[in-house]
Amino acid sequence: MEKLKHRKKENAVYAASRALWKVRQRPTRKIGALTRLFNFCRETRAAASKMKGKTWYSSEKQRGVYHDIFRRNCTPLYDSWLNFWDTVWNFIVSFFQDLRSLGIDIANIFITAGYYIHSLALYIGDWAADFLYWCEGRKRQLLALFATLTITAVAVVLFVSSISFYEYSYYGKKLGVSKSKRIVYETIDVISAKIAENAGANISLNVERDIEFKKIYKVGMSADSAEDILNILTYMKDLQVDAFAICVDGIEKVIVEDEETARNILSSIRNAFAGEKEGVEYTDVHYEKPVAIQPVSVKLGDLWNSDDAERYLRTGSIKDVVHLVSDESINEIADMYGVSIAQLQAANPDIDVESLSPGMELSLSEPKPVIGIISTEIATYYEDIEFGKQYIDNGAIYAGEEEVKVPGIYGKNEVVASISRVNGKAVSSKIMSTTKISDPVAAVVYRGTKPIPERIGTGSFILPVRQYIFTSGRGWRWGRMHEGVDLAAATGTKIYAADGGIVTYSGWQNGLGYCVYIDHGGLLTTVYAHCSKLLVSAGDQIYQGQNIALMGNTGNSTGSHLHFEVIYNGEHKDPEDYLDF
Repeated sequence: MEKLKHRKKENAVYAASRALWKVRQRPTRKIGALTRLFNFCRETRAAASKMKGKTWYSSEKQRGVYHDIFRRNCTPLYDSWLNFWDTVWNFIVSFFQDLRSLGIDIANIFITAGYYIHSLALYIGDWAADFLYWCEGRKRQLLALFATLTITAVAVVLFVSSISFYEYSYYGKKLGVSKSKRIVYETIDVISAKIAENAGANISLNVERDIEFKKIYKVGMSADSAEDILNILTYMKDLQVDAFAICVDGIEKVIVEDEETARNILSSIRNAFAGEKEGVEYTDVHYEKPVAIQPVSVKLGDLWNSDDAERYLRTGSIKDVVHLVSDESINEIADMYGVSIAQLQAANPDIDVESLSPGMELSLSEPKPVIGIISTEIATYYEDIEFGKQYIDNGAIYAGEEEVKVPGIYGKNEVVASISRVNGKAVSSKIMSTTKISDPVAAVVYRGTKPIPERIGTGSFILPVRQYIFTSGRGWRWGRMHEGVDLAAATGTKIYAADGGIVTYSGWQNGLGYCVYIDHGGLLTTVYAHCSKLLVSAGDQIYQGQNIALMGNTGNSTGSHLHFEVIYNGEHKDPEDYLDF
């Protein structure tokens, strides 16, 4: 009886559980995954609590209760997951089946195409074999026919070519007749070089725009050669070309071939007057008057050569007038051209016109720039501080002469100044700061007290240089006689008179450069050549040991040295017979 009661109770609980599942079955399919999980946990805990301690719940019945709870809450998710993977699997299987079918179809297409191509090749081969067989039987007739047709075609082409010409014109102006357009095109392509040679410009004509062609047929007409076409186009000064003008204050000054050339000219002028310099910082650089580059259409003859254009803008003249200095003085040159020494100095700011030497070039026109460059700069430079002299009397040196024992050393100041310039020339300067870098050191100088001898020849010579290297004696050298001896030393070394006498010549003399001739009396004359500076003049009476010049490298010379000669009664003698070198 007890078992029966327990079984009825068990059946009642199971029946209630089934009824509850049926009641909740429909709405549980509509709730979310988190709610289902929560319900699963809650129902599992409730069922476990109810079955706890109930011995009549066998393990099989407990599994049944848990299975119902899982199916009630998790079956929709489980079914969806299975459906998803079924769908994926079906898609993969279908894709590879379709891919296999596509591969088979493509293979069938290639096999079919190969079959037809092979059949066509066989057909063409059969046709070609039949044609070759047919031609082989009619070889002579076919060759004759081919030769006849070729000769006829060539004759027709040559005849038509011989009577066909192109008349070319420039803006309606007939220029000539050419055999083909190609010759005119190629000529115009290379015309830039010819224009550059004759007009000093780099201009290209636009064939499509400027040149018109007309096809004509005429028997016996002669055509222009490429050289003829080149000369016709090149020497037409009325050719219209696109160019660029450099304008100053709205006025055209020069016209050049392209904008880049114009910009390069302005940049070169600007750099010449206000270019980068060490220790200089520009605060302002501008044109004195407005400068602009404008496109213009002009005749070829109006173009400027770029060098002439830059020279004109910088100096106001196209051609430099230059004088080559020989042995004349600055006064003689000024009188020769009717200008003042001040004008010559202004035209040659980089040359000391008071110290000219043969071979120098002097500009004879003072620059008057068309374009003015105004610059303001902060410049840092160094200036020397003069040193003093401490004199020591020396009886070994002739009176009036000095000899440096210890050279003086200039002091240095660092100067920072604001400088205003017009075309590179300073017009104002304001010193902003001066900092002493070093102090000067006084020179120690021997002052001669030895009585000056008589200014006549004594009949014996002394060495003209006190410290030297003997580099060459008298004798044949390079195919001619070397009439003196060469004594090498540094440029600026003092040269002394070998004996007293009268200076008969002091100046420039061809290959000897700056030189001095001294007549010592007794038919003896000495020559001192290749000097850098002369200290005596013709007519001066000098004494033995007097400093007459400084050593140099002028004339036909390969280094700083003194060329010393001795002449007796008009004949050159060996200086070594008169002096012990």
